Amino acid sequence: MRSVTLETIRLLNRWSEYLFGKPAKSKDDTPDTIFKQEQKNPQIIPLFLSSRKAPPKSNSPKTSIYQKIKSAKLVRLPSYKGDADEQYKFGELISSTQNYYIAYLWFRLAAKQGHEKAQFKLGVIYCQDEIVKQNYIKALKWIRLSAEQGHAEAQFLLGAFYEEGERIKQDYAKAVKWFKRSAEQGCAIGQSNYAWMLIRGDGIQRNNKEGFKWYKLAAEQGVAKAQFVVGLAYFYGDWPSIAKQNYQEAVKWLSFSADQGNPNAQFYLGKIYHQGGILDRGQQNEFEWRKISDKDRVAEKQLDLWVGDNTKDEVAQDFGEAIKWYRLAADQDKPDAQYNLGLMYLKGQGVSQDHEKGIDLIERASEKDHPAALYHLGLAYDLGDGVEPDDEYSNWNYEIAAENGHSGARYGMIGDGSQNYRGN
Repeated sequence: MRSVTLETIRLLNRWSEYLFGKPAKSKDDTPDTIFKQEQKNPQIIPLFLSSRKAPPKSNSPKTSIYQKIKSAKLVRLPSYKGDADEQYKFGELISSTQNYYIAYLWFRLAAKQGHEKAQFKLGVIYCQDEIVKQNYIKALKWIRLSAEQGHAEAQFLLGAFYEEGERIKQDYAKAVKWFKRSAEQGCAIGQSNYAWMLIRGDGIQRNNKEGFKWYKLAAEQGVAKAQFVVGLAYFYGDWPSIAKQNYQEAVKWLSFSADQGNPNAQFYLGKIYHQGGILDRGQQNEFEWRKISDKDRVAEKQLDLWVGDNTKDEVAQDFGEAIKWYRLAADQDKPDAQYNLGLMYLKGQGVSQDHEKGIDLIERASEKDHPAALYHLGLAYDLGDGVEPDDEYSNWNYEIAAENGHSGARYGMIGDGSQNYRGN
C-alpha cells in the first residue's frame, strides 16, 4: 500500500506555483493511514516553502526584463562566469518578474557550480512541464546532488521517489535513509514521511513509539496529515504506552487538522461532539442483538445502539459542532460523515428533523459502498420507514451491505431485518 508520499506530485505542484507563479495540473491520489478506517490523505501544505508570490500587475508602462534587472543593480544577463550564490539570487529576482525561463538559466548556472538550492529548484523544474520539457532523469540527477549536499527538501523528495518506485527502482531502505536525513533537519514533511515508514516497518524495523514522536514533531509544525494521525492516536488510545486515550487532546489536534480542510479530521471531530466523550474502550462491539418489533422505533434504536448508553464527559456533547464538522467532511464526499449527518437529520439532532434530507445523505454514502448506509437503506425500504416500500431495492442494498462486511445485512436478506439489528 502506498503512503503519504503519493502526495509528491501535489507537493511538486505547490513548488511549481512557488517557483513559477502558476500551479501545474493536479493529480488525484488516495494514500493510507495506520488505522483501521479507510482514510483519504489530506492535502499537506509544505511549511518550508515561502508564501511569496509575484507582485500584482500595475498600470504603469511595461519595462523590459533588462531594465528591471538594471533597476535592481543586476545589470547583466546570464553569464557562465560569476559566483554561484550571486547567480542563484539573480534567478530568484528574475523569477519574481515572471520571466521564468531566464530565471531557469540562472538557476542552471548556479546548479552547475554546486549550489544546492539551485540544484533543488532545477530538479523541481525538470519534474514539471512548464518551463522546459519534463525530464525525470535530469530531475533525479539534480535533486540527488542537492540532497547529498544536505538540502532538506531535496532529501525528502529523493526519499519520496524511492518510496513511490515509479521514476526510480523502489527501495524502502533508501527512502528511509533520505526521509530520516530530511526529518533530522527539521523538514516537516520529511518528519511526517519518516514517521509513516517507522509505523509501517518498511525499510526499517517497526517502531510505533519513534514513529509517533516524529508525527508529533511534524504536527507541531502544522502538517495536517500528522495532526490528524496524532489526534486519532489520542482518540483510540491503541498505544497506551505512547498516547493514552484522551479526547481533549484528540479534539485539540483534530481541530488543527480540520481547520486545514482535512475531511478525515473533520469527521472524527464531529463524531466526538456527536457522542460527547466517546464510548469507553471495548464497548462498541459489546451490544447484543435486540428484538425490535415497532418499525417506528428503528431509526431511534439505530442511534441508541450506535451512540451507546455509557459515555465519558471529557468532551461535552455538542450537536451544533457535530453538524458543523460532519457537514464540512460530507461536502468533501467523506461517506462516514454523510452517513452520520444523515442519521442526525433523521433523528433531528442539532437540526430540524428532515427525513428526506437524511435519506438523501445516506444514499450518497451508500453510493460509495458504505456498509452501514447500504444496510440502513435496505431497512428503510424494507419497512417503508418514511419511503415507499421497495423489496427489490431493499434486497439489493442488503446484498451489497453484506458483501461489504455488514454482519446484520444477512438478516435483512432472509426477511428478519426488522427483528434483528445492530447499529453499524
